Amino acid sequence: MRLRALPGELKLSYTATVDLRHHHTEPMQLAEVPVHLLPPEVMGYIYPSRYCQSNRLVKFAINEFGGLERGHRRGAVASLLLDRVR
Repeated sequence: MRLRALPGELKLSYTATVDLRHHHTEPMQLAEVPVHLLPPEVMGYIYPSRYCQSNRLVKFAINEFGGLERGHRRGAVASLLLDRVR
């Protein structure tokens, strides 16, 4: 949607319905993809930016989640985000 409005008060209302299909898998069944096997179109998202300093975040991630088994790291990251980012 694109909107061009004149100066002054503007009120908008928007309603949407979203269908979600949750995928549940045992943690040990989740694959972790090494960086060198990631598709090229996602590479821009792993480099540091002003929004996420991934070069600094990796140290935190290794300290927090490095000792967890494959698959369980994702759940731990999700829990951390739900607990701390609101």
